[in-house]
Amino acid sequence: MLFRSKMKPTLLDWTDTIQPTAISRSYTVRITYDRRRYPKVRILAPTLESRPGEPLPHVWSDGSLCLHVEEDWAPDMLIVNTTVPWTSEWLIHYEIWKGTGTWYGGGEWPPRRYGEATTETDVILPGSPTHAASEPT
Repeated sequence: MLFRSKMKPTLLDWTDTIQPTAISRSYTVRITYDRRRYPKVRILAPTLESRPGEPLPHVWSDGSLCLHVEEDWAPDMLIVNTTVPWTSEWLIHYEIWKGTGTWYGGGEWPPRRYGEATTETDVILPGSPTHAASEPT
């Protein structure tokens, strides 16, 4: 079994496998969550592959998945009820996109983020202790 987890008062680091459907591949997923930011999801294995001449859809420049627009997630939500199923759904749409070239997952790409951040790592949640420093002027 692959499951690994580290928890500190302000950080969760969880790695496990997800198989989105019975006919899907299994993916090694890492979710890291710092309570001042959105959960960050990376697929560790197998490596996500693009289609020839196309970038991966709904993936930030640091390789983490774009799972939601800003208003769809709040710090009081449970990751097990949001980020984990959203990751599984993203993987289903990725597999379909790989075969068809069409992203059926909806959403907007690139999504709107607070302060027009360019990567998810730039986003600091409104109301967090370091938020004021990141607000646009």
